[in-house]
Amino acid sequence: VYRVDGSVSRELDEPPVGEAVWGKDGLTAMTSNGVDESIVWDTQTWHPRSRLTGNLGGNISTFTLSQDGQQAVVVRDQRVSLVATRDGKVLASFEVPEAPGMASAIRFRPDGKGFAILWRDGRVDLFDPAQLQAEMDKLDLAR
Repeated sequence: VYRVDGSVSRELDEPPVGEAVWGKDGLTAMTSNGVDESIVWDTQTWHPRSRLTGNLGGNISTFTLSQDGQQAVVVRDQRVSLVATRDGKVLASFEVPEAPGMASAIRFRPDGKGFAILWRDGRVDLFDPAQLQAEMDKLDLAR
């Protein structure tokens, strides 16, 4: 990890091999570390907070962090997962019907209450986790 002036801030024990994102608070970062693992980092210490493996990690997934760094959205194939960054626990996970391949980008709304996924074909899907939970409750499908 380098500072703007080019000096080394920290050498990571497990260097990233793909994408990297930062939480808006600057206290959390997430990197892909190979095909099947991503790491959520505490940027104060540069120690891993959690390791996301299998369908939650790797450089064949697309991910982003919430503004407060407390949650990550991970998209791999048609599966969207909302994950707690402190321990890697899956908070919600669902398949997106007719998802057109790998996601290009994911961004949280400025208010942090929802997120959008941009797919490679230009399609944009908007998600509101609270609204999804309310609909699942109506159908008696709550966690």
